[in-house]
Amino acid sequence: MHNYTVSVTRNSDDDFIYFPFSFDVRINLPAQEVWEEWKTTHRNHDNCWLWPIKFSQPTVTPWPPAEGGLQTLTYQIPNPHDASKPKKNATYQFHILEWDDDAMTYAYRATDDHPFLIGGGKLVITEINARCCRFHWQGEYKHIAKDLRIEAQGDVFAFFLCQFFTTMAQNIKSKVGF
Repeated sequence: MHNYTVSVTRNSDDDFIYFPFSFDVRINLPAQEVWEEWKTTHRNHDNCWLWPIKFSQPTVTPWPPAEGGLQTLTYQIPNPHDASKPKKNATYQFHILEWDDDAMTYAYRATDDHPFLIGGGKLVITEINARCCRFHWQGEYKHIAKDLRIEAQGDVFAFFLCQFFTTMAQNIKSKVGF
């Protein structure tokens, strides 16, 4: 089986530019242990190993998370044109559509006041066997077409997603190996 796959594509029509994305990885830990790490990430990101906190720091309100809650992400977005330039700091919120401890699923979408993204995603952690699981995060973001400033932000966000998921894979490899 593959170690992991990352996919971020760009499609467009007359109204929108779409960024479907997927991150799929086999983790050599029990599914429930990975779900507990996911929860730790959102409660106390300083004590997590999974989330790439050098790119963003998540928090969730209220705790425990539930449908109707909010996830707040404070981002440090690298410059895709010049890595030596400072990262851009930004904070955005996402609606929690689903947080199911039993099914180990989480779904979210950008709030209506997000400055450029529409859409969201879903994470599902499934048991492969007692010692490993599948961590599958997929979704789609879109933004309005024909606004050059917003298009540039969307393209940078696609770059960010690739770096984020690749770093998450590196975190998994460092913690448990492939």
